[in-house]
Amino acid sequence: MGTNRAGSTFAFLVIVILGSSAVRVQAADNASPPSGEAVYYYNGASRVDVVLSLDELVVEGKSGAKSVQSVVPGATVKSVQGSTGQLVTLQGKSANRAALQQVADSLGTGGYSVKAVLRASRGGEPMYLTDRLSAKLATSAKLETVLATNNLSVVEQVTYSENTYILRANGAGLLASLEAANKLYESGAAVAASPLIEQQRAKKLVPNDTLFPNQWHLRNTAQPAAGAGAVAGNDINVVTAWDSVDGAGVNIAIVDDGLETGHEDLSGNARTDIDIDINGGDNDPSPTAADTHGTPCAGLAAGVGNNALGITGVAFDADLVGIRLIAAPTTDSQEAQAFNHQVAPALPADRVHVSSNSWGPADDGATLETFGTLAGLAILNAIANGRGGRGTVFVWAAGNGFFSGDHSGYDGLASSRYTISVAASGADGNVSGYSEQGAALLVNAPSSWTGSGITTADLTGANGDSPTNYQSTFGGTSAACPIVSGTVGLVLDANPFLTWRDVQHCLAETATQNDPLDPGWFTNGAGMNYSHDYGFGRVDASAAVADAATRFNVPGEATPLTSSEAVATAIPDNNPTGATRSLAISGSPTFVTEAVEVTVNVTHPNRGDLQFELTSPDGTTAILGTPRPNDVAANFSNWMFTSLVQWGEDPNGSWSLEVSDNAAGNTGSLTSWSITVHGYIPNADQDGDGIPDVVEGIGDADNDGIQNYLDLDSDGDGIPDAIEGTADVDGDTIPNFLDLDSDGDGFSDQLENSLGSDPYDPFDVPNVPVNPWPLVLALLILGAMVLLLKARRATFAGRSSA
Repeated sequence: MGTNRAGSTFAFLVIVILGSSAVRVQAADNASPPSGEAVYYYNGASRVDVVLSLDELVVEGKSGAKSVQSVVPGATVKSVQGSTGQLVTLQGKSANRAALQQVADSLGTGGYSVKAVLRASRGGEPMYLTDRLSAKLATSAKLETVLATNNLSVVEQVTYSENTYILRANGAGLLASLEAANKLYESGAAVAASPLIEQQRAKKLVPNDTLFPNQWHLRNTAQPAAGAGAVAGNDINVVTAWDSVDGAGVNIAIVDDGLETGHEDLSGNARTDIDIDINGGDNDPSPTAADTHGTPCAGLAAGVGNNALGITGVAFDADLVGIRLIAAPTTDSQEAQAFNHQVAPALPADRVHVSSNSWGPADDGATLETFGTLAGLAILNAIANGRGGRGTVFVWAAGNGFFSGDHSGYDGLASSRYTISVAASGADGNVSGYSEQGAALLVNAPSSWTGSGITTADLTGANGDSPTNYQSTFGGTSAACPIVSGTVGLVLDANPFLTWRDVQHCLAETATQNDPLDPGWFTNGAGMNYSHDYGFGRVDASAAVADAATRFNVPGEATPLTSSEAVATAIPDNNPTGATRSLAISGSPTFVTEAVEVTVNVTHPNRGDLQFELTSPDGTTAILGTPRPNDVAANFSNWMFTSLVQWGEDPNGSWSLEVSDNAAGNTGSLTSWSITVHGYIPNADQDGDGIPDVVEGIGDADNDGIQNYLDLDSDGDGIPDAIEGTADVDGDTIPNFLDLDSDGDGFSDQLENSLGSDPYDPFDVPNVPVNPWPLVLALLILGAMVLLLKARRATFAGRSSA
């Protein structure tokens, strides 16, 4: 009998230990389950996908209810805004919906009414599912039958819509109302059925800064500060954008004559730990009394907002990095240092994301200048390696030299394809008189005009233009530039995955066509509107932010298409027809143009007489440079013009360059020229995994910093998306390539793949390896028990014989 008991004990121990080992393996495998389970409901005819939080519930205590922690140990509780409810966060995530329901049932027993927490996406704002639903019944449906077959009761009949009711789901499940609504709609019993979901609506943000009403560039209501003749709406349309983004996490470098980091409306955003003074050779960018330019630029880009003080910046929660550069004469090496500052620091949080540059060569109508060798190389380095390889976004003032006969095409800094060139417009929507024209202008932004200036920060105290620490007379493209830099900060807040090229696409494609009746507007071969005064239009912050939030990156740059010729062609004197040469471009038939670079070599004793025009195969003409009477120097030596005018066009075919002489007395010739077309070839599957980008989406399921449509293993389970595919084996609405447990058998795809079972077959479960030590321990315990039994039996036998 002892032997049988020992055998039974051994069997029991083996079963328990083996079972506990399997449980431990599975528990470890499920230690970090997804933060939610995908569910859906209908809003009208639209399906709305949401996430059921597996570690949160909302409760309201009834009279005599126990404490939440006594029912659910380890849970944390916080109040729900404007409600008697409490948001309960569980110590650990529930494994699935059924486990979450068990917790809810325990809370219900403890005296609480319980609601499920839904989110529009993982990490989205919480929404609370009530036990009610709305339903507009089909004319063929009978209310009594609907109620009886779906365990519903009527709360009220809606008076403003026929055959419409508020119903209560009487089932005990957390998702009872959602499931009942889905069933009514999908069965045809209702033409519309939706669960009633509580969600906190966001109040529309209007900053409480005391000078915000004067900042017409942010919100133009034709207020007196905008000046006589102002037309409401001529602003950057930013207020709506602030409901979702404010620039948090974005570093905007103000490359200028200094930044007063102690200013009351800048200090809260100043990154004094990574500032630099290149002029002074230290890390303090503070300006002198003569350095009045950088601080107002900083206020426009990222002055602290909604602090009941002074002004607000466009990206009012972005951080400011002061780079003091132009307070003294600079060298090529120093400018390169400015562009390379904090491009690839040890900490990603210290990266410069946006570089705002309201400076450049003299706008005198005579200077012809571009980046120095080192500065140009630093720009290329920042483009390639800045922002973790996505590229620093450089924003540049287009120039204020229109009245000097200047043109931004002769400023190689503002007209580079690597910079966003910004023109200026007034509160009436028209171009500001000083703003230079150009074929490389991307956008324009509000700035000073005949009616008023721009309100922003000023140097403090006696050093400022005003004793108030603020000014209302700032302007020029110097003001327009940081306004766009702040907008870029909002765009990157909305989507930090965008590359420097994506930001240009975003701004160009969402810009507003201001002054639309101006005859200078035209439509290029890709259907995009362009003006040599306005670029693609005035920057629209809200439209850009909305676009960025859902934007897929453009494919990487294709190999540029090039063509050149070296042939001396005479340029007729004082003849607007000029000399025309053509070059053929041939490449992929799907190549999409972005920027076009034209390099010219011209001999002419008075180069300011000349005008340059480039016409694409689609017939779109870019005015690369206009005559400049003040420029009496000779020749163009490998001068590069840039055109954005043909953005989006097919570049294949004949490109024509026309060079004309518009003043009498001198002649010259075009000795050589070349054309380089930059762009991309569309690719609907950028990671080449066989799943279209639009199916994979722009999310980052495994939080590895790579968006799903660029990630070869979107869910990070070690199995390529190309193998997992888009099927949904377990029917949980999560496709296999995003599902950590594709077949829903409780074992992760990663574990099944490593142990040789099929992750997509719920009946093929892995042979879970068992830790042998519990079994060894069981045998030792068994041996000891057997010895003990023998000893006791021997003792008993001795007593009996006595």
